[in-house]
Amino acid sequence: MRLINSLARNTVLLLLATLGLAEDCTGPFQDVRGFPKDDIRGNGTGRCETKWSKGLVVTGVDVWANPWHVKAIQFTYSDGSVGDVIGKPEGERRGSITWEKDKPIEEFVLWGNYEADSLGRIKIVVGDKTLNEGCDVGGSAGNTIEKRTGILLGAAVSAGDKVDNFWPMMLSDKIGTVTITDVVLAEDLNSWNQQRK
Repeated sequence: MRLINSLARNTVLLLLATLGLAEDCTGPFQDVRGFPKDDIRGNGTGRCETKWSKGLVVTGVDVWANPWHVKAIQFTYSDGSVGDVIGKPEGERRGSITWEKDKPIEEFVLWGNYEADSLGRIKIVVGDKTLNEGCDVGGSAGNTIEKRTGILLGAAVSAGDKVDNFWPMMLSDKIGTVTITDVVLAEDLNSWNQQRK
């Protein structure tokens, strides 16, 4: 099973590399999975939306949709900053969710649309908050995302006038320790000590 997961992840990274995404899409992520399950579709522009290298996690998601597609997605990060809108922010269906950075995602489900050519619906549950927005998907159970830590770091996406592909990037393991490697003081330590005397 590990070999299959590793092969799936490497296949996705290879496909992302063809779009120039692999460098931005490497990090402490679990296996990259979402919609579609096995290949890149559509003609949208591909990229990774994440600020994990700055120590930020996703704490909010906004979704724009119409009856046929998820048109756009936008992330809010743990410092309050807002990422770029991915896709085209239009459509009569709109949903959003925000949560505290120490609250894990409890349920994460993605659906393709009826034509299976783009993201159709997204559901995120955190505590008593739920985002469940997108097109009508009938009785489909969707693609449940493995949550592990429940911490969302970003997503590998391609989008144009709709979200063609969406691969959530979840933190792969709990953080054990933190090491501060580059401490920068606002003023010279000797000057500061002299002022305190």
